[in-house]
Amino acid sequence: HFQQQGLVVAGKEKERLYIQPVLQKHIHLTEVRNCSSPGTPHLVFHQPFTARGPPRHSHSQCSSIIRLRRRRSAIMPEVTHLELLVVVAPDVQLVHRQDTERYILTNLNIASELLRDMTLGANMRVHLVRMIILSEPEINISTNISSSLTSVCEWARRVIPSNDTDPLHADLVLYITRFDLELPNGNKQVRGVTQLGGACSSQWSCVITEDTGFDLGITIAHEIGHSFGINHDGIGNTCSSSGFMMASDGGYNSVDLTWSQCSRQQLYTFFSEGKADCVKDLPVLVGSLQDWKPGLYYGVDDQCRIAFGSTARACSFTNTDLPVCRVLSCHIKPDDNSSCKRLLVPLLDGTECAPNQWCLKGRCVSPDQLSSSSSVVVHGSWSSWSQFSPCSRICGGGVTSRTRQCNNPRPAFGGNDCKGRDTEAELCHQQQCERTQLAFMAEQCAQTDLQPLYLSPNTASLYTWIPAVGFVTGDEQCRYMCQCKGENFIVSRGSQFVDGTRCEPDSPAPLGATTACLGGTCQLFGCDGVLKSGKVEDVCGVCGGDGSSCSLTSQSYSGGQAREYVTFLTLPVNATQVHIVNRAPVFTHLAVLIGNQYVVSGSGSIALNITHPSPLEDGRLVYRLYLTPDLLPLMEELLLPGTVTEETHVQVYRKYGKEYGEQTSPNITYHFYTPMSNNAFIKEIPRGKWTVVTTSCSVTCGSGTLQVWFSCLDHQTRLAVPEVYCDASSKPEPHTESCNPSPCPPIRVTAVCFPCRWRYKQGVCSVSCGGGVAHRVLYCSQETEGDEEVVVNNTECSNMTKPIAVVTCNSNSCPARWRVLRTGACTTSCDLGLARRHVSCVEYIHGEDSEVSEERCHAAVKPATTVPCLVQVCTFRWDVKDWNQCSVPCGYGIQSRAVSCMGPTKPEPLSPLLCMHMPKPITIRGCQMDDCRTPPTATEPTTPQTTTAMPTVTPKTSLCGQLLLEESGTVDLRHETGRCILSIGRPLDEVIHMKVESSSLSCKKREYVAFYDRLVLVRKCDQLEDTELTSRTNVLLVRQHLLSPGNGVLLTYSSQKNNKKSHHQDCDVQLFAPSGVIENPAMTSELGSHTCRVLINAPPSVKIRIRALSMGPGGGRLFSLIRDVDVLKTNVFKGQQLFEWRSAGNMAEIEFHGEYLHSNGSFRAEYSFVEP
Repeated sequence: HFQQQGLVVAGKEKERLYIQPVLQKHIHLTEVRNCSSPGTPHLVFHQPFTARGPPRHSHSQCSSIIRLRRRRSAIMPEVTHLELLVVVAPDVQLVHRQDTERYILTNLNIASELLRDMTLGANMRVHLVRMIILSEPEINISTNISSSLTSVCEWARRVIPSNDTDPLHADLVLYITRFDLELPNGNKQVRGVTQLGGACSSQWSCVITEDTGFDLGITIAHEIGHSFGINHDGIGNTCSSSGFMMASDGGYNSVDLTWSQCSRQQLYTFFSEGKADCVKDLPVLVGSLQDWKPGLYYGVDDQCRIAFGSTARACSFTNTDLPVCRVLSCHIKPDDNSSCKRLLVPLLDGTECAPNQWCLKGRCVSPDQLSSSSSVVVHGSWSSWSQFSPCSRICGGGVTSRTRQCNNPRPAFGGNDCKGRDTEAELCHQQQCERTQLAFMAEQCAQTDLQPLYLSPNTASLYTWIPAVGFVTGDEQCRYMCQCKGENFIVSRGSQFVDGTRCEPDSPAPLGATTACLGGTCQLFGCDGVLKSGKVEDVCGVCGGDGSSCSLTSQSYSGGQAREYVTFLTLPVNATQVHIVNRAPVFTHLAVLIGNQYVVSGSGSIALNITHPSPLEDGRLVYRLYLTPDLLPLMEELLLPGTVTEETHVQVYRKYGKEYGEQTSPNITYHFYTPMSNNAFIKEIPRGKWTVVTTSCSVTCGSGTLQVWFSCLDHQTRLAVPEVYCDASSKPEPHTESCNPSPCPPIRVTAVCFPCRWRYKQGVCSVSCGGGVAHRVLYCSQETEGDEEVVVNNTECSNMTKPIAVVTCNSNSCPARWRVLRTGACTTSCDLGLARRHVSCVEYIHGEDSEVSEERCHAAVKPATTVPCLVQVCTFRWDVKDWNQCSVPCGYGIQSRAVSCMGPTKPEPLSPLLCMHMPKPITIRGCQMDDCRTPPTATEPTTPQTTTAMPTVTPKTSLCGQLLLEESGTVDLRHETGRCILSIGRPLDEVIHMKVESSSLSCKKREYVAFYDRLVLVRKCDQLEDTELTSRTNVLLVRQHLLSPGNGVLLTYSSQKNNKKSHHQDCDVQLFAPSGVIENPAMTSELGSHTCRVLINAPPSVKIRIRALSMGPGGGRLFSLIRDVDVLKTNVFKGQQLFEWRSAGNMAEIEFHGEYLHSNGSFRAEYSFVEP
């Protein structure tokens, strides 16, 4: 038989004929008269092009009048298309800036989903013709709401082409503003305005909505509904005034956003009267709204900022009283993580709510439920860049930055993250400040001196705060870490230091790079001032240079004067990469003089490690002293990695003169770079020449020796200058020469001859006790009359035994002392706690600490093994009272105690939400008294008692593993041990209301109770008492995990009617009996494209077996699905092949498709419950 479907336009009046066949499953809904011709009946709607009345029924080819029963389906047989022009007011753009277009598209997407909802039946698709974002106010919006609407409509008529075939033609104009709309009676709760039934008219096809956040999309759908003739529920109709999209009380911002039957009827009337013809033509589809759910574009942080302001962010802890997708919970204050404000609006569809799960209409669902295609993958895409922020500092090198987010959309369903950086930043205002970088950080720490620190409850203390430089580095340093002056602890005094505050990197930074705080993290800026640019300076100090603009100076020095500081190197301005090493620091050491101030040593003793002015400075001097295992000086190193900005004098100090040998001389090497273009400086350097310097003759008469070496003298002033000013390659070698001052007088026989011998000068012992070492300066000398000595050449003592150069010293035992090895973790995560540390008695023996008996150490001065510690300050805390008495005098009972949330200042309890950053202590626990006395038996003699005896407790059958089918009851799990599972089952049109009467579960022992009903899983341990919940479906599974005897929960439940049919259809069948016969139910016309199911629920401890008896008439157009609910596994059965199926769990669903839906009983099977 032939079938026809389509649209015919004919005649001068351009009359329209809509033709479509009657489906086979709808034949029984028709009343056919005088139909003798073969073929399929058709529906023919006849409507003139300009008609406003309802479409007239025409006769079909069978000469029959078709009367259809009304069913819940689309009002129009074809899809309708609303072409929309969106105009965005300047005040909206001012708030959302570069994010305006994406924000509006997201809300239009929400409105589009609502308008195509099956409960409305409009089959409407929203097409965005164009979006106009106004930079200047072209439309007059005022407190006169009627005048404002007129202004929008008149503006729209001027810009919209009248020709419907024009691609820029729009059926409706939507104007979005942040102006606070007001009704004539002064009511400012209104969020939108339009002319009732104004859609498709030439005068009133316009809508105004107020931007109040992500409920803007709901407001748009609501106002468009008005424009299509839908009035508020409860006004001129019998529907409830709340609970649906067109609620008159304004409470339509709920999770279950559906349209009432009244809205559907009014829209049907509007279409039937021909008032919606403008949405029946197919537009030019050059684009559409975004494809993905709005939550993929706006995460919870974004939704918080839209709802509560730019500093709001997602709450860092959750409450289980409401499902995560049904409430928006946010931190309002940037520095307060202890409390959250909640807005009872659902999170946007597509918001990530758990690993690999996203929100959909208030539920946390898997990807296949969120999207029509389970295999879809959403790759992340960047938003547009924000504006560059103002420079964070006025000098010293601040930061200006801009950001973008990977939320356009966010990656989902296994999609890839965005590639590239989310932040771009540059250094700015880099001119030097009068104060140092360390002083800038110190000012920020000092700003918190007047902010009290609570080391104990209700006790505030004020401290002086200084930078924690040297204690923390990297990102941690940027988190406003400051040290308490005079105390041994550091605390974060805020969220972060100002951007541009210098920080010490965890690893050495490249040449010329700057490390500065940005957003609380330590970031690396290249020498060009750009974040992570990778640009470095060459050895000449040129950013990105090749090292060709400077020359290397490299020299050595071993001179100096005994007990004097001698300048051996004056560093010129603009010198770079200065590196100086002294490899003989036992009897010599380095010093650095800048201006008139010594910054390294200068007091006659060797310096310890120094960084001048501080480790945070861009141009800093670093001095390091390296020690031997014997704790003697091994090497000195001096680094100036940047560019020298002022004349710097490097000096050496030697303890003994050159006459004591080479080992008393410094062994200094150095190199640095100077710019080649600095010719003027080179010419000004006084050129020196090597000049002979000799010692006095070793004898006063006769033949002796003298030492000859060469010093660099200025050829003009004849004064000694550093050797860098002389040509090192022409320096003569030092040597020894003979000398004859004068003939010696005749030697008398009685004269005494003084022989030569080895002598030494001994250095300081490396330790004061416990056995150290000391170095000796060995030299050969000859005594003279008057007990004087003359240093002679070492060869004069060659026939004598040379003393050893290193000797032991101070071998006396050191007194035993206490040593703290390490400190453990703090016992609390916030507020003052205790940390244990390992304390042992040690004695310094042969250069290292050796552990000895504690009796060797003085007990009175032993350090404490537990010390106070503070990780961070707890703003709010739990106050726990003592446990009450056990509820029973014997046997098992419960104990309770009061737990309240206390603040830092007020003595009265506060809201428990403020303390949710810490686990709430349990308030109920099990207790066990003495065994209850057993009542006497009939054979035992009894005596009267003056007290009342405890009644005998009759043992109850365990509820574990059972299926409860009563309308209401009590579930007592307080005496169960281990794991216990039970089910409660009711008819499909009922739900189960559960209340926790008492609970003594121990969270620390991982005890919990869970409730599961196919649509939602709730698992809880704390705050259980008086908790109430209502299931979404007719079966509720209760699971208790218990370890301690006597603990558990006491529950009561009751059933109630379910007004919503979200989880079942009218044709569904529920089976609880242990065995029976299954037949496929047949669906009615009201069900549209839905399917019918048979649901089987067994007790939790058993399985289900299904054996097919008959499988229908055959063919490929019918099949059944059997779903094993516990393991989410589905089997498909086609054709007439019989089967036997077993479940892995206790729940099964049989779903029927194809002809099964129209032929009741064509599928038959038997089922039974079987033991596992």
